[in-house]
Amino acid sequence: TDAAQGAQLRGQGRTQLSYVRGAWSKGTDDEQDRVVSRYLRPRATASGILLRYDDAQGASVTLARLFHLAGTSTDAADLKDVSIADRGALDLVELIPYAKNGVETRRLKEAYPKAAVATRQASGAF
Repeated sequence: TDAAQGAQLRGQGRTQLSYVRGAWSKGTDDEQDRVVSRYLRPRATASGILLRYDDAQGASVTLARLFHLAGTSTDAADLKDVSIADRGALDLVELIPYAKNGVETRRLKEAYPKAAVATRQASGAF
C-alpha cells in the first residue's frame, strides 16, 4: 500500500509490474544518467490479490489472481499470471506457493479441481 500511495501522490499510474515489484519512488542512476524506479521487491517475486464474497448462509466464492516475475526483470512481457475462481473460502497465503517459482497452473488445477483456473501473460495495465 505504501508503494501505491506514493505513486498516487506523485501522479503516477500503477501498472501490474509496479504493483508486483513494489515500486515506491524514482531516483537517478548516475552511471546511466537516467531516472529509474526503486523497488521493494527487486528480485524474483510472487504477488497476488484475492476477493472473497461470503453470503448470509455461509457460502463463499473466491476470486484470486497470482503474479510471478522472474529475476530482476522490469519488462511487463515477463510478468506471468494465473486467475482462480472457486466456490469456496480460499486464502491468499495458501495460493501464493503456486506462483513462488513461476506460475504453476497444473499444480493449482490439481489442488483445486473444482475451481476455474486460467492463465495468460499479464497485460501490464491495471
